[in-house]
Amino acid sequence: NNPATELLVFEDVPLTVWFRNSEERRSLLLVDLKTAIKDVTLAGILPKYLEKIKIADAIIETTKTELHSHRNLAEDYCAIKAIEVEDIGVCMDMEVEPSADIEAILGEAYYLIDQYFSPDIKFYSLQQLLDDKIPVDEIFEGPALSNGFIKNDELAAASLRTVLYTSDVINLLMDIPGVKSIKNFAFARYDDDGRLVQSESWSMPVTYNHQPRLYIEASKVLVFKNSLPFLADSNELLDTLQVIKGKHTQPKFSVLENDLRVPHGNYYNLELYYPVQDSLPLTYGVGYDGLPNSAGDLRKAQAKQLKAYLLFFEQLLVNYLAQLSHIKDLFAVDETVEHSYFSRVIETTEITGLVELYNGLNATLLQGLTETNDMFLDRRNRFLDHLLARFAETFNDYALMLYSYTDDKNIADKQLIDNKISFIRNFPDISTNRARSFNYKDSGSVCNNKNIAGLVKRIQLLLGYNKAYKANIELYEEKDTDGKFYERRWRLVDENKKIYLSSSTKYADASLEIAEAKAWKEIDRVFIFMTQASHYKIKKVKKFVLNLVDDDGEIIATRKKHFNTEAEAETARDEIIAFANKIITSEQIFIAEHLLFRPRNIPGLQFPDGDPLLTVCIPNDCSMCGEEDPYSFRITVVLNGEDGIADKGMEFRRFAEQTIRMETPAHLGVKICWVSKKQLEAFQKAYCAWLSELVKPEPGITDLHNKLLALLEIFQQLKNVYPQATLHDCIDGNDGNRVFLGHTAVIDDEELDEQIKKKKENK
Repeated sequence: NNPATELLVFEDVPLTVWFRNSEERRSLLLVDLKTAIKDVTLAGILPKYLEKIKIADAIIETTKTELHSHRNLAEDYCAIKAIEVEDIGVCMDMEVEPSADIEAILGEAYYLIDQYFSPDIKFYSLQQLLDDKIPVDEIFEGPALSNGFIKNDELAAASLRTVLYTSDVINLLMDIPGVKSIKNFAFARYDDDGRLVQSESWSMPVTYNHQPRLYIEASKVLVFKNSLPFLADSNELLDTLQVIKGKHTQPKFSVLENDLRVPHGNYYNLELYYPVQDSLPLTYGVGYDGLPNSAGDLRKAQAKQLKAYLLFFEQLLVNYLAQLSHIKDLFAVDETVEHSYFSRVIETTEITGLVELYNGLNATLLQGLTETNDMFLDRRNRFLDHLLARFAETFNDYALMLYSYTDDKNIADKQLIDNKISFIRNFPDISTNRARSFNYKDSGSVCNNKNIAGLVKRIQLLLGYNKAYKANIELYEEKDTDGKFYERRWRLVDENKKIYLSSSTKYADASLEIAEAKAWKEIDRVFIFMTQASHYKIKKVKKFVLNLVDDDGEIIATRKKHFNTEAEAETARDEIIAFANKIITSEQIFIAEHLLFRPRNIPGLQFPDGDPLLTVCIPNDCSMCGEEDPYSFRITVVLNGEDGIADKGMEFRRFAEQTIRMETPAHLGVKICWVSKKQLEAFQKAYCAWLSELVKPEPGITDLHNKLLALLEIFQQLKNVYPQATLHDCIDGNDGNRVFLGHTAVIDDEELDEQIKKKKENK
């Protein structure tokens, strides 16, 4: 009954006992062996064996987690298990130099043979590879590792061997100093019970999907010195082998050593300016010293006129330096950038007599003269296009579509800037994970926006799916008492200005843009948790209050209204979730991987027909038409066909389809479905219910079968919806909403008559 006690039962398990010498074999008594086996302390045989099993199980679980988190689209793992080992010993006669150390040579020989059977994967520091003159691009090629770097050739050599060759082993051993010759070499294979089952002199085939392991205890090497045979001392040989292994062990390196250091530069204040006027000869009277008191009015007027003339050129040079010092802003991926031309007002301390020349000029007025809003939008877009071009990306087609469907060009330009910034910010993620799917074994992120395929995120950014909830967020300002900081709050409202959620804190900064950026960052976090009922906490103070919390239990949003009963608070929670789902659904994208829908239950007593199958195209004559496999490398992209991007017109929808097909990896067959909101909601519900069962370590057979059945019934009924259109209206001649076969939904006669009747009434 002790929960800390483990019961391990072995039934008919063969044990092989190896002795260092004959004396140990003769001195061992059966009672001693039984005592050693029954030892349950940490030093006992079976506890040590059990600990190894636990370590192996933990490694398998870690491997499963890593593999599922890096799974590619339309790919899956049938089974994840450890490679079985195969014990292979070696027998040979080795002739060495008379002065050679037998144990040292045999220790090196066993180590080399073991590395030939199963090479270690060694880790190297960045500096080690740089010292080896390996190019930087080759060093950083491949996935990011957490313990240094691996050489590609060593990784390739670690692949499972299918055949072991005697010639390879002899070549390795002959390179050991002191070895003269190798004779009578043979491989010996042993089964799981330790019995010899095969012996080969030239080559030994390795069982499929097995890793050969050197069986030192069953290996025998007879060493000859001057034709006299010797056997190595077992204890000394094992100690020597451990020293050799330790010498070749490669250390692991921390993440801090896995990247190139950022070079340090020297800061220069590029806006420092020395006026040209101060460089002119003193006789001009425009420098720091000015004119002497004895100068007449005419002379002073002439000097002042020259200063005013030179001021235009001074301002040009000051603006040039201001532009140079803001180069970082020109290429910044930041929404708070407001200018692409920069200027600076010359301080009165920089040029004497400047107050008399300036007539109300300030920084705002000067910036307005330097750059208009139209100029900024145009140049800002072009700078971002330059950054996109560095990665062979373009928004040209999207920009043309946006200009076509947006009345105000400035609004379109501003939206383009936001979309480009979002894309560039996420480029490392969407580029690395372009072909990566979601992790369906992550129990904490089932149907969560944090756990989506890289292709989904890429499509969202390219199509301008720029957070539909922005239209339902109101930012309002609260001034701090000292009048120095902007304090922004936000609230989630519907079209009738009903408030659903509000910010739980204030977002303050001296810059309005930065304060708003802080607020939007928190809003993005809020929408990650807003649709999950488990993240709402109801608490009674005087009345019941409703708060939204993150994974750490921190309050990130609140409902300002308090409730008399807990039931009222729960109703409000459900109302918020429904409203949030409605907003998110407009930009929802699902990628259904057909391979995941494969049957997992074969026909049997419980399910006579097994799990349901996806339909295939089989004509009446039973000849195949190329779709006999509906699972392999096939995906279906399911989108909202009524709201969001689909609501902008068929041209935008065609552009979206073209973008999806262009971004999908070429080896995948893709089908695109623009479904109704009703179908999308039904599909999402069934899809998430099925994933909730599939995510379990051991899914329930019946539940998984039933949920897959329900999902496929909906999935195979998905159909495209099109914007409603009518044929040519003979009454008013308005045929702007034309009918395109295969792209519009034609209404029936009764509905058409009803619409004509309404038009007449309106007239």
